Amino acid sequence: MSFQWVAPAERRKKLHLAASQQIRELKSEIESAITASADSLASLQNAEGFWCGELLADTTLESDYVLLQLWLYPAENGTWHPKSRGRIDKACKQILKCQLADGGWNIYPKGPAEVNATARAYTALKIAGHSSDAPYMIKACDRVLALGGLQACNSYTKINLSCLDFSRVNMRPRCRLRWCCCRATSFMKCRVGRARSSCRSPLFRPSASYGTRLTT
Repeated sequence: MSFQWVAPAERRKKLHLAASQQIRELKSEIESAITASADSLASLQNAEGFWCGELLADTTLESDYVLLQLWLYPAENGTWHPKSRGRIDKACKQILKCQLADGGWNIYPKGPAEVNATARAYTALKIAGHSSDAPYMIKACDRVLALGGLQACNSYTKINLSCLDFSRVNMRPRCRLRWCCCRATSFMKCRVGRARSSCRSPLFRPSASYGTRLTT
């Protein structure tokens, strides 16, 4: 049996009247804001009828793109030559452009380094062939460790990395992947039972696709 609290009728009536009064007082300002917003959107519309805008977000988009390319174009004989090499280089360039002074990456403007964004950025750069001895890579590695390592990452990050199964030799690009947060690969075998349902369901789809080597 479940219970739901319901405000007394008199209280609901007072709240409704107060909200209605506030809407009446702000009606002209609301209408002006709606008109200005509509005019602004209309001015940005392309002549063909669509809108186009640059997608701005944190570097996890670029990092996940690199991971996706490794999944789409697996390494062969210890080397990695993806068809999208040009775009991968551009993604890595953007990742490096956003690196913070302390070696990490944030998830909002002027924010502090965040463990998931930093771990994924380091991984993407490593996959793309950046040397772990480079000063910016050493700083990134140290920052991930200082933030708690992969053990401190969320389920989404762990699932993304475990789906690629970097412990397999044939999945390693030319640069031998060496995780900055753990010297073994057992950490990637994250316990599914500890993940949220929203994370468990996407785990099996890519795993099944990779396991059967589906092609389209």
